[in-house]
Amino acid sequence: MYRWRALLPGWLILVSGSWVADGLKGEALFGDWGWSRSIPDPYLRLGSLVFAFACFAGASLWLYHWRRDFEMVRSLSQSPSSPHRSLVVLVSTPNPPPYEAQDGSLRLPAPDGREISLTSKLDDDIDHVLSGVRWNWQQLLRGVRPHVGTLERVCLVGSLGERGSSRYLHLCEKMLRRYLPAGTTITRHSPAVDFEDFNGLVRELRGIVTAEKRAGMTDEDIIIDVTGGPKTASIAGSAITFSAEVTFQYVRTHAPFEAYAYDVVQQPLPER
Repeated sequence: MYRWRALLPGWLILVSGSWVADGLKGEALFGDWGWSRSIPDPYLRLGSLVFAFACFAGASLWLYHWRRDFEMVRSLSQSPSSPHRSLVVLVSTPNPPPYEAQDGSLRLPAPDGREISLTSKLDDDIDHVLSGVRWNWQQLLRGVRPHVGTLERVCLVGSLGERGSSRYLHLCEKMLRRYLPAGTTITRHSPAVDFEDFNGLVRELRGIVTAEKRAGMTDEDIIIDVTGGPKTASIAGSAITFSAEVTFQYVRTHAPFEAYAYDVVQQPLPER
């Protein structure tokens, strides 16, 4: 059977609905048909109306049974992240947090007691300076890497609470400015967002996407990095892409730690 099978009950609903409407107005249905001339008028009117109602109800149930033939399905496309102009980042709380030294450098305490100084070379810091160090903001840097050459705008979204990441956004901005071109606009979203509040986070992200469009970005220019934060935040970030051409990005947690872009694609159900 093919998708057009659901058109037949749909057509029958239209026809039988017209019969029902005419019958309720008192018109004699099927009066011109030869077989009906031998039936007394009161019985013909009542019987034809009952028949019309039965056809309408049966066609409705038939169409309901095949309703999925009209539905669209959503599939998730996956591809390596391509360069984008606008990056929205859900920032996780750094563990451990970096700090700014007196000489202006940004340093990170390593588990073995060493102090790691970040350079201004993104690839070197990811692949060499931070090699062997389990630092969650390293994933953030990996998420930025595919877009360094094209980024015009970055929006950092911090989480709410005493242990939230909002109080570290200034350090995150300072770190990213070491790697991005001077003309890149980096904003810290305010207010802080509860990453466990799905509906609240979705509202904030929709507002951010709207603001990015007002700044000259299109849906295709915007990508939301959902690597940081709890699973609720990742789901909320991905949910934004359902009704727009905005994509979301996730950096894998195992080597070689690729950044992948995901997009929800709507398409008809396959023919059966």
